[in-house]
Amino acid sequence: MNKKEFQVFFQYLLPKLEDVLFITVLSMCFFLGARMLSIDSDVGRHITIGDYILETKDIPTKDILSHTKFGESRPPYEWLSQLFFAIAHKLAGLDGVILFCSIIIAFTFLLIYQETIKNNHAPLLSIGLTILGVASSSIHWLPRPHIITFVLLFIWVKQLEKFRTDSTQKNLDFPHHHATMGKFAWRIHFWVPLLVCLFCWIHLGKTYERHRK
Repeated sequence: MNKKEFQVFFQYLLPKLEDVLFITVLSMCFFLGARMLSIDSDVGRHITIGDYILETKDIPTKDILSHTKFGESRPPYEWLSQLFFAIAHKLAGLDGVILFCSIIIAFTFLLIYQETIKNNHAPLLSIGLTILGVASSSIHWLPRPHIITFVLLFIWVKQLEKFRTDSTQKNLDFPHHHATMGKFAWRIHFWVPLLVCLFCWIHLGKTYERHRK
């Protein structure tokens, strides 16, 4: 191996800034794992309902846990996330639940950093903004269904921004020139319904609670 090849190999081994970010956020989540479990008691309910779905192959539409409300109507507005939690719990116990949430959190901020640096080409600014997002969101790092919506929100915003950019470049005015938008319109037609369904299945709790009130 000559000197040039060694330098290329050495540079390949050096971690990138995005690698450091991912590992750092993941490590922070591991460190806060016990706190994440103790500060919120709903994780047991989510795992139990997820276990019920796995065992019965049925999504409960009535209350199956409480004593005073047993059998009453309860829309399954978080069933998909509860299924994910139950699978993680079966694979590795509560550690698996924390690992699942930690990967989602770290992966979300990795995506945010990559998207930010792609738009401004300024690594220090991008990492600074991402760290600010990490710090401001850490209060919500809990083993609850809303964690999964971190990724969904990123995809939602990215697709809308992509649609806006493409529309601007093509001088299209949605929805007045909808018929002329061609391949650009599929992002709205495909991603919006899909993401809305995922939001409904993963974490629609607050919307449902407000509706009941």
